[in-house]
Amino acid sequence: MTKLEPYSFQNIYLITTYRCNWDCDFCLFKYNIEKEAPISEIIHKLEYSIKDSKRRVYIKITGGEPFLTADLLRAIFDLSKKYQNKIYKIGIGTNGSIRLPYFFNDVTIRTHIFLSRHNWDEQLPTPKDLLGNIDNELIDFRVNCNLIKGGIDNIDKIKEYIKGSLDMGIDHVCFRELSKVEVDINMMYPKQIYDYIAYYKERVIYTKDIERKIKSDPEFSHITRKTGNYYDLNNWYWFTSMKQVRLICSRRNILQRASVKFRSIDEVKLIEYNRNINPDEVDEYVIHPDGTLTGCWDKESKTIMKGGSYHA
Repeated sequence: MTKLEPYSFQNIYLITTYRCNWDCDFCLFKYNIEKEAPISEIIHKLEYSIKDSKRRVYIKITGGEPFLTADLLRAIFDLSKKYQNKIYKIGIGTNGSIRLPYFFNDVTIRTHIFLSRHNWDEQLPTPKDLLGNIDNELIDFRVNCNLIKGGIDNIDKIKEYIKGSLDMGIDHVCFRELSKVEVDINMMYPKQIYDYIAYYKERVIYTKDIERKIKSDPEFSHITRKTGNYYDLNNWYWFTSMKQVRLICSRRNILQRASVKFRSIDEVKLIEYNRNINPDEVDEYVIHPDGTLTGCWDKESKTIMKGGSYHA
């Protein structure tokens, strides 16, 4: 039995904005509207979080669409150079519709760009399109795909999705359950999420159901890693396939291999954890667009004050 590997780093979630140039049905953050703080205030909170952490940090930049806030992204990477030894990695979640700014040529920290692609659309930019003239080996692309009934919702579609990712040069793929949120215990989203709740109930696909079928599929290895914590579980597999390629005068088989992760977050356990965690401990630093810094996702219970104390 593969044992759960706890995270070896400290998460810092930095929500740059709730604005987005898309309007996806499954997006929870689009219901949030906040006045955005000045860049200097966000960077001050980020620097505090890095210095306050007892471990190396993984800065996870989210939105909305982070590439709508290019000046803030640049300030984040400028700060990262100062704390290079304290930063594990940087990750950016994006819909992948906006080309990377030119300053990504100067990025000095390993950076993953996570493309949110929940169905294949050949008109969407590829990693090559998004990079343009940027040539930086520290930047790589990965894809996140929500499992949605009517979209990517069965093992055959999942395999085709992985093969399509490999064709684009992406060999890390994450499939995720839709987040289950209940209004009566909701702590992280405004009450306007009723539409999302109905969407979730109609379209959710559970990773455990997919993983049961993977066990008998020869293209998937058995589970190779299990990472996460009390409420966030990631099961990892290797996917291996032979692709037949036509050359000028011959055919040959090419081995394709991808790291595949199935992720599920138990929002009920997350809320329970946020409520019961030791008030003197930081679970995950979360920096909100209005400049609020919290020690977990619950914005009300663990707001970090100057000097590191909390108030409820």
